[in-house]
Amino acid sequence: MAKYRVQGPDGAVHLFEGPDDATPAQVEAFAAQTFGAASSGIPGARKSVADQIPGANPNMAQPAPEKPLTLREKVMGAIETPFAVGANVLTAPVTYLAGAGGPEFQRAVGKEITYQPRTRVAQEAVQAVGQAAEASKIPPYMNPMGFAASLAPAAQAVGDIAQTGKAMATAPLAARNALVAQNKTMQSYQNAPRIDAAKDALDLGVALNPATSNPTTANKLRTAVVGSDTLDTKLAQYNQSKFTEAAKADMGLPATTTLNAKAFEDARARTELSAPYNTVRQLKALMPDDNTMAQLDSLKVQPLVGDIGQAAAANKVLDAVKEHIASGVDGKTLLDSIRARRQEAQAVYKQRDAGINPPAPEAVAKADMNLAVANAMENMIDANVKDPKVLADLRAARVNMAKTYDYERATNLATGQLDPQVIAKMAAEGKPLTGTLAKIGNVASNYPEVSKGGLLNEPTWRETLPRSGAAGTVGGIIGSSFGLPGAIAGGAAGAAIGNVASGALARGMTKPGFQAAKAMPPDFRPPAVNNLQPGTNVNNLR
Repeated sequence: MAKYRVQGPDGAVHLFEGPDDATPAQVEAFAAQTFGAASSGIPGARKSVADQIPGANPNMAQPAPEKPLTLREKVMGAIETPFAVGANVLTAPVTYLAGAGGPEFQRAVGKEITYQPRTRVAQEAVQAVGQAAEASKIPPYMNPMGFAASLAPAAQAVGDIAQTGKAMATAPLAARNALVAQNKTMQSYQNAPRIDAAKDALDLGVALNPATSNPTTANKLRTAVVGSDTLDTKLAQYNQSKFTEAAKADMGLPATTTLNAKAFEDARARTELSAPYNTVRQLKALMPDDNTMAQLDSLKVQPLVGDIGQAAAANKVLDAVKEHIASGVDGKTLLDSIRARRQEAQAVYKQRDAGINPPAPEAVAKADMNLAVANAMENMIDANVKDPKVLADLRAARVNMAKTYDYERATNLATGQLDPQVIAKMAAEGKPLTGTLAKIGNVASNYPEVSKGGLLNEPTWRETLPRSGAAGTVGGIIGSSFGLPGAIAGGAAGAAIGNVASGALARGMTKPGFQAAKAMPPDFRPPAVNNLQPGTNVNNLR
């Protein structure tokens, strides 16, 4: 036997058992003859074919699985469901009262006034209401409290269907949002050097062109009002002093100091730099160890095709050094030698960076050798210093001492201004830079248009006039009422006002608040995770 669900003469949905192979007509006739239980009067979804209940009889053949609902079907079903349930709930009392005219009359009335859902979702919802009414055993007189109680589980079923439809409808949107977030994260990783450089610029007080660092539509419009080239020039002028101030602070010099040769000597004479070296000066005999000699040997240059004396000049310096230190040397002589070689190399590099009367190739090769030899002799000092504290102080002073030479190389001693592009070149060459020096190199490398060195002149009137075109046009129109002379005068006055306004806008872009809010590029990278336990000494991890 199989279980069937059909709509009875009273318009309600009923369950009963019948033959497995019964036709729809036989099922309805059999139900009319054998089933006469009272119903709630709430009709279920109208079905022209009796449906079997899967799993009710383990011996019965299982129906083919229903085709999954498409997204459109679920959305349309969620829209139709409340109307279908509401319509059938409202017509149920009328169908029930029509039973006074007999079963046939009741059935005819039910067919006419009962709403037939079109979507499967709505059909299942109406069916759930009918099942809930049957399960609640609503009495024939339609007690309002009982009727309300029957709707509670039905409402839950309808709510579940609606939630499913909502979840299906929002799933593509959630997937799209996840893809957008993933793309933004990847773009941030690809733009990481410029994002990090922008953060360094904010730390240094350096102003960026917002249309370059964070090219939003609003930022592009702001820059268009001033003019990109004009704005870059104004920002580079503003930043030049910021870079120089940062260098002074990093070397421990007062902000009022002019960066000239004496200023750098004063920076190197500071106690924290000079004290460790004064201790080394007192050493009477420093002997080269095997590592020092091996380091010097590794510096030997092999002549290349077309060599015109570069290799010979460099190797001659190397041989003289090895011969001099082989029998030992006092601390003062060694330190003076290191300083002299660094200064000689520095002079060659500054001449090359200036691009005026560049040094010969052999001079550059000799400068490279002098710098490498100075580094080897510093390692020789480390091998001879036995006091751990003196050695630690010496290494810290060496880092700060090297920093002063890097800043000196990047400074125009005639103007006292730092050229950040020289530091950017050091970074590009692979020179290890740390702290403020590294930040300057990072900003100058990624935003060269606002990190210029040398003399920066104000934009000429030819450069600024096109940017005052709108204001000049308005002024010309106003002045035209006084004839041609008035139009000319009005246009000139409008252009002047436009230039003043654009200048004020450019100055506003240098403010730290504006830079933090508008010029910083968005960073969607997840924050770095610090896996160190609180109180961990990083020196113990070496």
